[in-house]
Amino acid sequence: MAQIVTVHGYHGTSQEAADRILAGEDFFVSENDTDWLGDGVYFFQDAPYRSRDWPMMRLPEFRRIPNPAVLCAEIELVDCLDLIDIKAGELVKKYYPRLKAGYRRLRQKIPQNKGGQRRRDRTLINYAIEHMKSSGESIGTVRAAFVEGRPIVPGSQLYSHAHVQIVVRPERMEAIKNVWRHDFEGGE
Repeated sequence: MAQIVTVHGYHGTSQEAADRILAGEDFFVSENDTDWLGDGVYFFQDAPYRSRDWPMMRLPEFRRIPNPAVLCAEIELVDCLDLIDIKAGELVKKYYPRLKAGYRRLRQKIPQNKGGQRRRDRTLINYAIEHMKSSGESIGTVRAAFVEGRPIVPGSQLYSHAHVQIVVRPERMEAIKNVWRHDFEGGE
């Protein structure tokens, strides 16, 4: 049996949504067409400040949250499609020709990634997971690293907003354990 890895995931949200989640309601499952790791609940791994920044700065202006709450949860990477390891990337990559052919048959353009909108990535991840499921393989979580932002100094390969993101798929919400409000030191 494979060892289950547990990590800390941080989720930025409104104060009201945080209160509801802490009172026992489920996290909101995101199904936006720009969600790069497919459908599910999104967390930043070990990154509370990035999680706090996201709803203040990265959401479209009309949806920004000026004073977000940050929740921390223990997340069990159950049946994880772990794109940090090269094996998972190779697995997902093999579905791309079939996905592309399906769009061609429908005479449609395959979705594109543009800026922070990762429609192609989302489409590919959801497609691969659905086909893996039909083959009897279960995917409960997806994890990947992303390079975002600007180099922290000229010529650097270290980026200001690089992060590891985790999505817990809707059918595996039980992978989210022990949720609490993250307190920033000094009231930051």
